[in-house]
Amino acid sequence: MNLYSNLKDHWDKLYPANTRKQLEDFIQEIDKAKQSIEYASHQPEWYKDAIVYSLYVDLFNSDFIGLKKKLDYLQALGVNCLWLLPILDSPMKDAGFDIRNYDRIRFELLGLPEDASLEEQRKLFREFLQEAHDRGIKVIFDIAINHTSDEHPWFQESRKSEDNPYRDFYHWSKDTNLYKAARIIFEGL
Repeated sequence: MNLYSNLKDHWDKLYPANTRKQLEDFIQEIDKAKQSIEYASHQPEWYKDAIVYSLYVDLFNSDFIGLKKKLDYLQALGVNCLWLLPILDSPMKDAGFDIRNYDRIRFELLGLPEDASLEEQRKLFREFLQEAHDRGIKVIFDIAINHTSDEHPWFQESRKSEDNPYRDFYHWSKDTNLYKAARIIFEGL
């Protein structure tokens, strides 16, 4: 059984039948990306010798344009791995861990004009990655996959009815006190 068959089997067990097209689209994107990505499989234990520098892009040097200007400095420090704290699209109610769109970089981190197209946004991020890789710096980033923003399309869809296929993606309670102790840890950061 190949990896995709295994993935499809797990997907079908976890998610409603009408989400299968999303999986097919995702697999298609993976196949496209595989053609342009150089894998570091020849270095499976690279992390053991990594010198990691973790940062919030906006707090370090404003945006990805500013961060790109600091890559030589980071390389001179001996950094070979940048760990970027939340960079995906978020309403920023939880320091970026409340992701609204997993397919987009938070716009204000790009340093682009407001009318920049999605392709321009992606191009800028790809250029940043290439500049980092050209200096031998790997780039990893924090991503919250156990929850979403209340502005994420799945959550918005899940609220429409109790029999909505996305409803089971979230925990629900009519008792407003039940999750009071589950506070937003990074609120206001």
